[in-house]
Amino acid sequence: MDASNCIVLTAPMGAKVHQLGRLIASCDNVAWYDYKRNGNNPWEPYNNDRPNFTLFHFNRRFEGAVGNGICDKTVPPVLDMAEKNTYKKHSHQDIVEWKQKLFPNNLLYPLHSDLDKAHDFFSNSKFLVVLPTDIDELVDRFMQTSANYFVNSKNKTYTFLDHYGNADNVKTALENKIQNFKDNILETDIVINSVDELFDYNFFEDICNKLDIQINYDHYKKVKQFVTSQSCIQQ
Repeated sequence: MDASNCIVLTAPMGAKVHQLGRLIASCDNVAWYDYKRNGNNPWEPYNNDRPNFTLFHFNRRFEGAVGNGICDKTVPPVLDMAEKNTYKKHSHQDIVEWKQKLFPNNLLYPLHSDLDKAHDFFSNSKFLVVLPTDIDELVDRFMQTSANYFVNSKNKTYTFLDHYGNADNVKTALENKIQNFKDNILETDIVINSVDELFDYNFFEDICNKLDIQINYDHYKKVKQFVTSQSCIQQ
């Protein structure tokens, strides 16, 4: 059975999708990627020996994952992430199997893919879309965070800044991504303009009700404290 227990977080790069993921994963029926580098809980920082990596990052790995490539504790990359990592075996069936494995908990999947492609791939899933309104702020944060990340996990010298070349090209790419979102939002999608909106508990509660996920207020407070009190960049 293709259960609808999947929450797809779709956001442009630089729009704090991993902060969003940690906030949503504070809920009782959302599975947290508790691989050792991600932290045992969503309010614990990402542990990485690479400088300029955000503390809020997390990989799609669960406890016991080997840490490289795809194993039985790793949710595989799909769409643009699969292409960038030259992973050619991804299919919707991979996601179906993970949803069944985690049921009744929700599988959380953060994405930067085009929204139309994400809708096609993640059938029978719940979508939470981040649609930023301040492009300059988004570019600034991209240059602080995403610009430092490697495009392909097998080549840790070639970053997204290398890929785009400069801030002007980044801005154009982000503008195109936002337009794609606007063109393809469905009535069933839940749309926010900024992850910061979820720091308002009443707003967070409304979003969780729409996603049919169970708030754990103590865990929510811990994640909120973590993401609002820490610098986004690991020194």
